[in-house]
Amino acid sequence: MQITDDLIQRLEDAKYELDHQVEDHPFAAVGIAFVLGAIFALGPPKAPPRGERTAGNLLTAALTALAIRGVKSYAWSRLSETARGWFDTSSRERIASQDRSVEPFLEH
Repeated sequence: MQITDDLIQRLEDAKYELDHQVEDHPFAAVGIAFVLGAIFALGPPKAPPRGERTAGNLLTAALTALAIRGVKSYAWSRLSETARGWFDTSSRERIASQDRSVEPFLEH
């Protein structure tokens, strides 16, 4: 149980650190993601020839599909959270700019 808790804590720490690195360097993160995507897309296909399908290959394919789906879901959720943050900020600024209680402060 201790090993599992330790592993979970290390993964959470790594995720936290990665999130901060992406926030600090967003253009580098996009560039790295682009290059990795290009490398994987342009690489040679790894599918076995017809007739050589094994249980291990099928399991690997299923786990890879699940992992890609999870990463895609996580990326879309982070993107939507960021977009909501942008729109929430702009609506708060618009409401604050129309607030009459702010005007006396601005009049000197």
